[in-house]
Amino acid sequence: KGKEVQAASEGKVFMLYGPSAIFQIASGQNPAPIIKDDFLDLAPVKAVIDEIVRFRDDRIADNIINDTPAWSASFVDDTHIFYPCASWTPEYQIMSNDPNGPTHPWGLIVPPGGAFSWGGTGFMIPKEAKHKLEAFKFVQWLLSKEAVIWMHEEYFYNLCNVEAAGDPSLANLTNPYFGDQNLGEVFYGAADTITPRPISKYDVVIQDTFNLVTEQINSQRSLTAEAALEIFKTELLNKAPDVK
Repeated sequence: KGKEVQAASEGKVFMLYGPSAIFQIASGQNPAPIIKDDFLDLAPVKAVIDEIVRFRDDRIADNIINDTPAWSASFVDDTHIFYPCASWTPEYQIMSNDPNGPTHPWGLIVPPGGAFSWGGTGFMIPKEAKHKLEAFKFVQWLLSKEAVIWMHEEYFYNLCNVEAAGDPSLANLTNPYFGDQNLGEVFYGAADTITPRPISKYDVVIQDTFNLVTEQINSQRSLTAEAALEIFKTELLNKAPDVK
């Protein structure tokens, strides 16, 4: 379909804005650990890199980098169709970047290959905080059903809460930016199908290495998947020398 879009638009329209979109979906769909018991498994890494390079070479993905002015502007143009979507994307990315949303509504779908994991939310109190108890009480409240309802009503966004997850009213997420579609039904249905990759102490290193390799695939158009995989391996082992 991406090739059809390119052909019909004479190369002007892309299915996705850039390689980071491919990474986000392909990596999030694969729950296999990349490092387990201090051993690096390149198989899940290769699967992601292969997809990024293929989508680049077939011009299904453009060359826009995440969180740049060009990325923000792409939400308004008519040359980029799909964006990976976390539960906070509608409020904090689409609605904040596209003022035309109510007149040109967006839609939410589960991509080929299934829904994907995209991180999570962590609340932390700095070690040197002057008001640790007050901060703890605030975080405790944020994790309550009351706070979930408040965020849902005020910010079109659901926080995590086991008690609230069973409340059907919180599965109702509608907004003019998305026409008549109820995003909550899609999000709630998708969440039950996701198997997240196990969290490890190497997650930051893995993410940083993926970011580096993805940017190189994007900037060096002749870089092959094999060469990119070798860069990933070298960079990760340099950053985490205890990994085998």
